[in-house]
Amino acid sequence: MFHLCAEEAKLRGRKFAVMIVDLEAQYNHTIEHMERMCEEYKDCIDLHWCCLPISLSNAVSNFEPRWIAWDEDKKDVWVREKPEFAKTDYPFYTYGQEFEEFVVLWAEWYSQNE
Repeated sequence: MFHLCAEEAKLRGRKFAVMIVDLEAQYNHTIEHMERMCEEYKDCIDLHWCCLPISLSNAVSNFEPRWIAWDEDKKDVWVREKPEFAKTDYPFYTYGQEFEEFVVLWAEWYSQNE
């Protein structure tokens, strides 16, 4: 789908939004693929690579059923460092916001500003 959208955007001389919610503990190959795609299509995308303290389900612990990705208070145990190009400032975002809430609010915010 990304390739098709990029092809059409190039034909029309336009850009399209790409929102990536980076959850900190994603597979390395997933991150590498997203980076390659964003580099390949950098001229036709409006990239929002979001690295925010978002609340997520934690299926690997009985003691912490929820965890916060990119929690600044637990930076010493981050899986990896935040990418330098990550976006972390959105007017509707609140600390620990649920992933499902964030993506809906992001879409509403983006559509109002574009």
